[in-house]
Amino acid sequence: MRTVVAAAFAALAVAPAAGAASVRATFEPSAVGFGDTVTARVVVTGADAPRAVFSVAPLTQLGPTRVRRAEGVVVYETPAACLSEACVSPSGRARIAPEPVRAGEATAEWRPLTVTARVTDADVSAARLPFRADTTVPPATSRVDPSTLSALLVAAAIVLVAAGLALVVFAILRRRRTRELEREDELARALRLARAARGRPERDRRAAAGNVARVLGRRDDALARNADDLAWSRPSPTPDALTELVDDVEQERRS
Repeated sequence: MRTVVAAAFAALAVAPAAGAASVRATFEPSAVGFGDTVTARVVVTGADAPRAVFSVAPLTQLGPTRVRRAEGVVVYETPAACLSEACVSPSGRARIAPEPVRAGEATAEWRPLTVTARVTDADVSAARLPFRADTTVPPATSRVDPSTLSALLVAAAIVLVAAGLALVVFAILRRRRTRELEREDELARALRLARAARGRPERDRRAAAGNVARVLGRRDDALARNADDLAWSRPSPTPDALTELVDDVEQERRS
């Protein structure tokens, strides 16, 4: 606010006559780098303070113009930045002045804005480009020491491999146990059928003995041969012989 008031008083000081309007157009700051934000300020003083007409081109306006009014003073502030080729000079320093400001019958030239280039032609043509910041790649850092991390990863891999092998062994044992249970169920069924066939015709007794022999063939060769001999015996297998075979197999299973 002090800057605005000071500008207004300065405008009043250069007014050509009492009651006549006067205009002043400045940039704040008056020197910037290419692409920096600057405020274009127009101060109109006078009894009527007519409306100011102006443009900040070739600067690029960055937002709406803010207007402040006081008794006999109107201040216009426009945010802008120099972003075009008009702000570039081979020497690296350009002086920018938009079209004059008009306020009623009064006009005013802009106080030039000095724009300093960030890269000059000499910089571009240099064999080695000058950098204003350190371009050295910083050393790599990590929260965990690489050797410690490597050891942890190896240990984790070993644990995972061991867990995988354990799962494979568990699956194999489980499958084997399932098959054994299935075989046990199959033998129990064969023995139950053999007991039920004791009072049935000869053909059924032979079939029952043969079924027991088939199931036993994968686990007990001696009992399997006995059952097979009984199935094909002459004369036909008696109920007592079939009972004896079933008792022998069940006794062998319990032992």
